[in-house]
Amino acid sequence: MCRKGTWVEPTGSVTLGFYGKQKLFNIILLVQIFPLSLSMVSIFQIFVTTGLLNKPIGLIIIDSALSSTGLILLAKGYFDTIPYALDEAAMMDGASRLQILRKITFPLAKPMLAVIGIQSFIIAYNEYTIASAVMTVDIEAMPLAVGLQSMISGQFGTNWSLYCAGAVIGSIPMIILFYSMQKYIIGGLTEGSVKS
Repeated sequence: MCRKGTWVEPTGSVTLGFYGKQKLFNIILLVQIFPLSLSMVSIFQIFVTTGLLNKPIGLIIIDSALSSTGLILLAKGYFDTIPYALDEAAMMDGASRLQILRKITFPLAKPMLAVIGIQSFIIAYNEYTIASAVMTVDIEAMPLAVGLQSMISGQFGTNWSLYCAGAVIGSIPMIILFYSMQKYIIGGLTEGSVKS
């Protein structure tokens, strides 16, 4: 690539530069540092203030926000392995940035996008800490982990048989998901972890 008469080596990966890119990445890393228990009081207060307490939509929003930070780091590792030469070749052929993204980058990133979708489902399905604080009233609206916890304590003692039956039934969707999407999970995770 030539800029103002000097040769500039490409970075070796697909990069979409924008103002504040490094600061945004640092903020995402900073969010990962703090444990979830530190933010529980503020999350509960936000749910009470906005009227989202005991509503599934509030839990969907907070689970999406918290799971996205780790998945962004995973996706970045994968997108860094896609060679920049493909971008350059498409630009020479007259493709716009949107066409490059839609016709070259996204098809190459299908394994990673599948992994991100699967991991998002797993994180939301297994999440207990936030759900136990903000979903406490209606057992039909509770996530699996909170519902199982409410089943364990009976009137006359610990109800282990009901809890174990619920845990086995609740694990069936996860088992089906893993066996049906196994090739995407293994392929996407190994390709995203090794930089060429």
